[in-house]
Amino acid sequence: MEVPDCVPLEWPKAAIEPFADVKNDPIAWAKKCIHEYGAEIIALQLVSTDPNGMNRGADEAAAAVKKVADAIDVP
Repeated sequence: MEVPDCVPLEWPKAAIEPFADVKNDPIAWAKKCIHEYGAEIIALQLVSTDPNGMNRGADEAAAAVKKVADAIDVP
């Protein structure tokens, strides 16, 4: 399942509703995908690095990836 690293503002309400309780935390979002929806792989989308959006740097993106990867037990 895909997990964005920040709140996906462009998603319609119906799409974000199942993740409303975890939308601000990519680790919690990934865990919910695994434990509630049976995800066998997580694709972390680094939406926050978009220069037309939040424009986060590579160091912040790498730190986010490491945190999520360390917190889950699927690829």
